This record gives sequence, structure tokens and C-alpha cells, in this order.
Amino acid sequence: MSGFLLCGEVHYFRVPRSLWYDRLLKLKRAGANCVSTYIPWNWHMPRRGVVDFEDSYRDPLVPGYFSRRLRNYFELAEKLGLKIVARPGPYICSEWDSGGHPNWLYAEKCRLRSLDPCYLSYTLEWYRAVMPIVAEFAERGVVPVVQVENEYFWGNEPFIEKLQEEAAKHLRNTLIVTNENYYLSRVPNTIDDYPSPWSIRGFEEKVEKYVRSQPGLFKMFMELQGGWFSSIKHGAIPTDRLSIPAEWTELLVKTAFMMGVDNINVYMFHGGTNPGYYTAKYITTSYDYEAPVREWGYLSQRYFNVKRVYTFLSTFGEILGKTKPTRNTVKASLGCSEVYARSGENATLVLLRNTSDTVCYERLIRGDSVLPHSRSIRVPPRYGKLILLEAEIPGSPFKLIYSTLEPLLYLKFGSTWVMIFYGDREEAELEITTSKAVQRMLVIGDVNVSSVNGVIRAEATVDVDDRVVALETVDHERLIVVLTSRKRAERTWILDVNGKPLVLVSNIYYVGNVEDRGIGFSLEVELDSESCGRVLAVTPLKLEEIYVNGLKLEVSRLHEDVYEFTLSPELCVLDNPREVVLSSFTAGWDPVDHGYVRIEPYTPLETAGFYDNGFYVYRIKFNVNTEVLSRLRDRTLAVVGVFDYAVVKLNDVFLASGYHMLEANASVALREGLNELRVIVEATGHPNDGLIYVPNGIATGV
Repeated sequence: MSGFLLCGEVHYFRVPRSLWYDRLLKLKRAGANCVSTYIPWNWHMPRRGVVDFEDSYRDPLVPGYFSRRLRNYFELAEKLGLKIVARPGPYICSEWDSGGHPNWLYAEKCRLRSLDPCYLSYTLEWYRAVMPIVAEFAERGVVPVVQVENEYFWGNEPFIEKLQEEAAKHLRNTLIVTNENYYLSRVPNTIDDYPSPWSIRGFEEKVEKYVRSQPGLFKMFMELQGGWFSSIKHGAIPTDRLSIPAEWTELLVKTAFMMGVDNINVYMFHGGTNPGYYTAKYITTSYDYEAPVREWGYLSQRYFNVKRVYTFLSTFGEILGKTKPTRNTVKASLGCSEVYARSGENATLVLLRNTSDTVCYERLIRGDSVLPHSRSIRVPPRYGKLILLEAEIPGSPFKLIYSTLEPLLYLKFGSTWVMIFYGDREEAELEITTSKAVQRMLVIGDVNVSSVNGVIRAEATVDVDDRVVALETVDHERLIVVLTSRKRAERTWILDVNGKPLVLVSNIYYVGNVEDRGIGFSLEVELDSESCGRVLAVTPLKLEEIYVNGLKLEVSRLHEDVYEFTLSPELCVLDNPREVVLSSFTAGWDPVDHGYVRIEPYTPLETAGFYDNGFYVYRIKFNVNTEVLSRLRDRTLAVVGVFDYAVVKLNDVFLASGYHMLEANASVALREGLNELRVIVEATGHPNDGLIYVPNGIATGV
């Protein structure tokens, strides 16, 4: 496997099928080359003996727009050029009912997550169902990594090895890993972390321990904090841990990569919605996660922060591919930033990490050299700034000595190389050398360029306007360098138009589909109030005319491969919301009614053959004669051993509601003779640890 896996977790089972393409395209547009997803056992085997990957099984409590068509989801990812990390468990956690274990499995009384023959036999049945689909895409090179089990913190190497062995029977030449298990010697491990902002030390220690434990092995952050879930206990706040700053996720991604974790999966990239009663106990139906792509499809600031880093890592992969973490090779002049470095034969990448609340200005000391020569590097507060040094541009005569701005993008078409750097209203400086004479130089914008002894130095003040320096050698090899702001870097879009790149440096909120129209092409563009203004297009395509909603825009050709046009402000004025008048309402009751089935007291619902989560009504009849009624010292009714929410009525009189154990004075409803007690239980799912059995229903008594 070559290159870095830059993934985002997007669960097909939490996203309506009609939105799969949109969410995956947004992942790709963020610079990702990979999607990661759990594959829940209970989603595809909801009943004993039922295997569904075609939406043939209908759950009345799950809306029909949720889908089990795993193959179709993989096909969409493949069509978009995304690799897939498949995570079929058997245990997945994921704040999902039972961590993916089917409810019917509880009736079998297996010892879960173990080598118990009962559990293992059903696990292998699940593997026989799901692995052929995974293998189909693995053989096409779409699935490079498969994870077995999840977060098995306490070892049990024979169990993990058995799962790997069984998965390998279906998967040829596919890397099989597990997650969060440091006690293994033969199965590669991956890690998760969700540290509290801005507590970076524990995160560093974990990464250091992990890298040491995997010498020479594949290394991956299988879950790097992209937000957090919410529970019913905390209500409407963004997550159970309040709001996770977007800048924190960016800092974690950069730090992990610089410390040697080359493959990263942001969890969640898009959380979606928990369908029906597949949510784990006490977790909200919303799985928004405050993720980069929010539950309703909106691109949050976290999206744009991750997009900048992923765009850099994916496009500079060819240059960074041979770099490894190094210690003490680069130092900071003032020491107000922590320094991390990755070095290789053809490039050095430096991270200046400033966790303080003030701006830091640094110069880099590398051997006898001090860089930059005439300016300092501005490092914003609570930010990690990446600086690229001594980067040879593959196949070209050009070499980047340094830039005080952060690198965003690198690409090549024909004999042209393009690099984009960005910063925050700062004084910038970069140096480039070339092994061939430069015969032509073009400068667009306010840039001071000088050339001394084959070293080309460019100096500029970076603000809201883009600057361009284009060099051309005597052999007509070109290097185009764009300097832009961080905000415009976040809204720079890399598109493919019939195999040719189109880069838009812009304020545009989102660019989606690209469609070939024969005589031209069209882009699906979403605009917000900040989207208008200048657009710089870098492309080998010949742009002659541009239309927006039928309005022709003026296009200026600044260079052979650089164009400029402007989106006028009126395009970004949002319409006022339309007034909607509700004229009528309709309401209905859940039509599902299976009638009553007699069960023995103290019997969990799963043991009695009721495998679905949802509402259940217990009807309990009992007689109280005059003698018994007169001898009662109190008339307290207690319902105990309810692992969910319950409502209690006696003889159609409401007595109590609540969780787990209910007590109520029954005097107002208890009567001589026949009494009828009704307990309505909402079975909201099982804990997602997938280990401790907490049954549905009334497990003890009344």
C-alpha cells in the first residue's frame, strides 16, 4: 500500500441512501482519499437466519430511506476514487445498539467477544455473509484495510488472532488490523483518541507509545477526534463535552502526522442520524457529532480546517512520502513554539506548534542556517503551522528552499507545476532555486521578486488579495506559485474536468458535481453570503466563457494557465425565508400491534423471542380479596429491574413513570377483586460496550 490514507468516517447506515453520494463527494472535496465505515452485524442480520444486503427486510420502525445495500455504498465510493476502510466487527461500539451484536444473540447465552464456541460460531456465520462483499472490492484495490473487533483494550491475543485468521480466509493480500489493543504481537494495531481541548500532553504520550509499539508496521489513527456524540441526559448542547473547537481537530491531525502516524481517519466526518431503535442506550437519535459535515449536510468550520490539512497531505504526498519523524534536526530561534520535523532525501517538513494565547514569531535554525533570511515566521495562537523546507519538486528543475507561509496544494499538468501557500495577513517570504535558466517571469499582484545567483526570492504582504509568481525556464517548464489568505485556502477547490485539473482559489462555500456538456462543462456551486468576489482559476483548460445562472461573467486570462473572474455580490444575497401557513394537521397512532403473548415472570424480552427494540406493553392481572386488602400496611406498588423508561397504570389510572425502578402509592387505583396493571416499557436499545448484557423489558418483578 503506497501513499497516505486520509479518511473520514461516514456510516451508510446512518445516512439516507439518497444522500450517500452527496456526503461522499463532500468528503472527497475535502482532500480525503478514503472513507471508513463500520458494518454492523445487527443491521444486516436483524433476525436469526436473516441476511440482508438488499433491503429485503422491513423494520416498521426504520424509515425506508435508510438502506442496507452495502455493495451500492462501496460502488459509490469507488466511483469517486475513494479507498475504503471496512470495519465489520463483530463488535463495533459506535454508540450503536449492543455495539453491533444482534439482539437474538442474547437468547443464545453466548459469552460475547470471546472464543466461546457459541459466540465464535455465530461470528463466523456473520463473516461468511459480509466478507465476500468486502473481498470483492479488496480484490479491485478499493479496500486496502479491514479492521476486526474494536477497542479490545485488555488483550486476549488468541481471540483477535482467530478473527484475523478467519477474515484472511476471505481476503487475499489485504491488510487486516485491529484497534486499541496494545497486547498483540502478530496483529497490527490502530488507535483512537478523543482528548479534551487543549490538553495536548496526554495525546502526545499516547502517540509516542503507539509508534514505539509498531516498529516497521502500518500505523493509523483509526479514530481521531472529529467531535463527540450527545446523550439524552444532556439535551440540546452540541455534544456531551460541549463544543469541540475546529482548531483543536486540525492541531491533532497535524501533530499525529508529524509524530509518525501517516494514516488518519477523522471520526466522525459526517455523523448522520441513528435510525429507528438502533441507537445505543441513552444516546440521542441525532448522531450529528458536531462533525465536519453536520447532520443536515452543512459544512462546518471543522470541515474547512480539516480540508486545508488533507488537501496538503494528499497533494504533497509524492514529496512527503519518504519523510520520517526526526528529532533535534530543526530548532526554533525563540522557543515560543514547539518544533516537530519530518525529513527525507528530498524534503523536510516542520511543524511549529503554538499552544499559547498569543502570536509567536520564530525563525528556524537548521545546522548553520537560519531561515527565513529577512523575516520571521508568524505562528498564530493555539495553532500549528507547517513549514516546508528544501523540497525538490519531482521531475522539475525547481526546488523550494523555504516559505514562511503554509503549503496548501501541489499538482502537475504537462510541463507545469503549481504550488499554493497561505497565511494570515502577514509578511511572507519564500525562496526557490532552479537548475535551469529562467527566461520569463510573470508577477501578478504586489510581490517583490529578486534573483541572485540562481536563487529567486519573493516577498509580499498576504491579505485578502491573491498574488501569483510564474516562472518559465528556457525549456518551457513552468512553476506557478500562488500566495493567498487562510480563508481563501479553505475555499480552494480542486476539480477534475475530463482528466484535467481545475483549481479555484475563491470564497465559494462549496463546489459539488462537475458535468461535461460537450462544448463545455458545468459546476454545481453552493454560495453563502461570503462566497462572492474574485475567483482565481489555475488550469490547462481554455476558459473562454463563464455563465452563472445564465449571466455571462467577464473572464481575464492572466497567464497561459491562470484566469480570473468575479462573482458579483448580488449572487450571494440569500432570499428571505418564505412564509408558510399551516392550514391543517393530521395525526396517527403507531399501527404496529402484535397483540399479547403470555410470558413467564422475570423473563427478558429477548429470551421470550422479542428481538426488536421499541415499545412493549405488559398486562398483569391479579386478584385482591377483602382480607388481603384490609391487611396491607401500605399500598405501594414497585416495578423493579426495568432497564429503560416505563409508564405504570393500574386500572387505567396513571401511577408513575421513570427509569429502572418505579414506586407509587396505589391507593387511588387498587380495588377489591380483579385488578389490571399495565406497564408500558420503551426498550431504547442496549449499552454499546457489547459485553455486559442489559436485557430489554422487566427482568425482575412487580
